[in-house]
Amino acid sequence: MRKGFTLVELLAVIAILAILVLIATPLVTKYIMQASETSKSKTLRNVEDAALVYAMEHSNNSMFIPNDCATSDDNPNNLNSNCKKNVMVSELIDKGFYKDDAKRLKRDGIITIYKYKSTNGVKVNYDLKAYVPESIYN
Repeated sequence: MRKGFTLVELLAVIAILAILVLIATPLVTKYIMQASETSKSKTLRNVEDAALVYAMEHSNNSMFIPNDCATSDDNPNNLNSNCKKNVMVSELIDKGFYKDDAKRLKRDGIITIYKYKSTNGVKVNYDLKAYVPESIYN
């Protein structure tokens, strides 16, 4: 009796493995893309939080934005320059408000901090918000 496999048996196993790889590749690629998008959104959210902490710590001096500048718009691009403050990503990193170990952010990226006005029934709330453009992500 012979030992080993015939050529046909080896080709059959290789064909089955190739089919399995072809089936699995799109699924793995999809999960990698989802993980990348999740990582990006979490990073941008963390940068937004860091910018807000930075703004709150500096709200008594040059970062102060008066309440009459508040907007109910989520995009502060239409505000005049007195009603918003721009902070560079490098400033957040250098002053310890954000740690970018993975070097995912462009250090020359700009985050805009502004006052957001929301109404809850009769009460009007003024909150600091940060506009973080996706373009700061490498």
